[in-house]
Amino acid sequence: MGNPWEAILPIFERHGTSSSVEEFHRQVNIHFHAVESRVYDKVHREMWNSLPPQFQLLAQDVLALDSPARNLRVLDIGCGTGLSTDLLLKTALGQLVTDVCLLDTSREMLDRALTRSSGWRVRAEGRIGIVSDLPIEQFDIVIACSVLHHIPFLADFLAEIASRQGPGGVLLHLQDPNRDYRTDPQFIERLGELRRAEEKNAPSRAKKLFRRWNPVRLANRIVSGPELDYIAEVNQSLTDAGILRSPLSEEQMWTITDIHDAPNQSAGISLSEMRSWLDSYDLVSARSYGFFGRLVSRLPRNFARREVALRENNALNGRFLSASWRKKG
Repeated sequence: MGNPWEAILPIFERHGTSSSVEEFHRQVNIHFHAVESRVYDKVHREMWNSLPPQFQLLAQDVLALDSPARNLRVLDIGCGTGLSTDLLLKTALGQLVTDVCLLDTSREMLDRALTRSSGWRVRAEGRIGIVSDLPIEQFDIVIACSVLHHIPFLADFLAEIASRQGPGGVLLHLQDPNRDYRTDPQFIERLGELRRAEEKNAPSRAKKLFRRWNPVRLANRIVSGPELDYIAEVNQSLTDAGILRSPLSEEQMWTITDIHDAPNQSAGISLSEMRSWLDSYDLVSARSYGFFGRLVSRLPRNFARREVALRENNALNGRFLSASWRKKG
């Protein structure tokens, strides 16, 4: 995977004031997620709309192995606002869960997840920190949704997870860029097909103007206000804290926070590498989605139908990777 700091180092040297690139990365992530917590569900609403089937499929894969135990304990790593646990609890596997540990480095994110947990039927506790901060406890299920591509050293991270699961423990991960198929010809052709269809069906200039001044849209904009420019707010927070000496561009911000999702062919999460790092686990199932480069809720209707068909046929060459693993006995 190479040096995870390679892409960040030039940004750090130009903009940062921290003692090390590692501390710079940590501080940018803390401030970023503190600000993003207020708009996370709005900015990522397509995840709420599109990920339920992925959770259902992974849960079915695990339940197909054997008769599951009950009173399961879950660790939700990088819990954010509680999306992962919320969606897991709505599956048949989730019906067997009684306790959830919500873990995040952001107090603001964790507070929102804990607020959401009041609507769950399980006991939930929240902890600030990272996996290595936890005592060696036995979690039956560990979830990492939209997390792996944020972690600089994945082998170490996965080893920390393994040390907190006993035989039969289940690891579920979703919503990470699928490196193995990033340059797959079929995937690239699908991207081009969607782009050509949208260009063909793009509204004329007159239609764009009409939509822009549509009274209903104007009324909604007046009520809701303009979209929050949270990248600018993150920059301000980092500058006020003395972490930055000059603002970051949006691209630089994503390069730091999404460290394994840079726009190059080697970026993303590779299932073959995961196999080598998770050698104490058996791979239960590998699944993909985002076959046109987007989540299904953001696709035109005819493309959405094809997305579902590809998902049902268990095609593996989509933009996103998900998988379920079980620790060996």
